[in-house]
Amino acid sequence: MKPDQQLTLDVILLVARLAMGWTMIAHGAQKFFEWGVEGTAAYMGAGGVPLPLLSASFAAAVELGGGVLLVLGALTRIAALGMVAVMAGAFVFAQDSTTIFVQDDGYGYVLAVAVCCLLIAALGSGRFGVDRLLAARFGGTREGTRRAGAGGTDS
Repeated sequence: MKPDQQLTLDVILLVARLAMGWTMIAHGAQKFFEWGVEGTAAYMGAGGVPLPLLSASFAAAVELGGGVLLVLGALTRIAALGMVAVMAGAFVFAQDSTTIFVQDDGYGYVLAVAVCCLLIAALGSGRFGVDRLLAARFGGTREGTRRAGAGGTDS
């Protein structure tokens, strides 16, 4: 990949991480601090989510903690895959699978979040994330030394 293409990819990954991270921080904080885990669990239980208290705790922690990790670009792939798992659960239990429109409880939002996080998980944090520093510090492959196909990055 040419250097200017790599820079473009790294900037796009940064923007995606920041936008998705901030969005998920807001949703996780809402579950913890506005609705409370118990309130979130009650909503999830009414929707047929199994183990609602555990599911609510998991979703809130992944959204809030994973959102912070995405913003930092730390443990990016793990955080992004956690979000994909939460969105898969939301798709199965909370969204109307017959419509895409969010105002009708459709699946559009969870689909968009899941796909964006799947891309972030596949591509990593890019050069503007903490993962790159951690890989250099702890002996992992450095950004730019390993490529998956047409432009995958380490972190």
